[in-house]
Amino acid sequence: MDSKSIFLFVVWSRGMDEVEMLTSKIAERFTILKQFDVSWRKKDFVRNFAAFYGWKSWGMWVGKKRRSGSGPFRVIVVRDAQPVFEDREKLGIPEAFENMNVYNFKVACRALTKHSNVLHASVNEPETRQNLRAITGETLEEFLARGDLDGSIDTIKVDRPLAFVPYPYAEENGKGPSFFAGKFKLNRVEIYLLPRCGVSTVFSFSIRLGGLFSFAFCIGKVKVG
Repeated sequence: MDSKSIFLFVVWSRGMDEVEMLTSKIAERFTILKQFDVSWRKKDFVRNFAAFYGWKSWGMWVGKKRRSGSGPFRVIVVRDAQPVFEDREKLGIPEAFENMNVYNFKVACRALTKHSNVLHASVNEPETRQNLRAITGETLEEFLARGDLDGSIDTIKVDRPLAFVPYPYAEENGKGPSFFAGKFKLNRVEIYLLPRCGVSTVFSFSIRLGGLFSFAFCIGKVKVG
């Protein structure tokens, strides 16, 4: 099975009352290989979101916890037989190409849910590897070698914070996963403005020196409303 054809959906806890509807729609479009009902300790959610997405931003994940919930959630691993990859955000990074089948499907399904941001989807192999490692502790190869890829549901209960591993191109390239709302460039300084995260707005800056070095960091949080 081609590793580039494997993707992962997450229905966060605030969307669990709609999980059957979402799972049914996912099954209509993709082949479901495995599902996991996952429980994290409430006090670990901010740290675990950072580990899951591979990007450290305290304000962002505090807002994510509020919007997406901090209870049990469902993970659905699927195979897309015919992925269509595009450089949707024009980052010029091979690892950033996204499967538009999954991306467009995620956007369409989000429009059907009562709450925003309760459905996550990995859109390429690096993101699938990152998410799967955080959820199961398995590499993608280990997952594909399992003998129970029949759509069945396992339970995972995690009683400690997840280990943080940076997203493959987030910190090395000064570009995080695709949650930036805008990008502004001034000489050698690239400034990214992230969308509002609940009651806070987080600013992320990436400073690139001669294209050889980059430093990425987030500053503070700004109260809004």
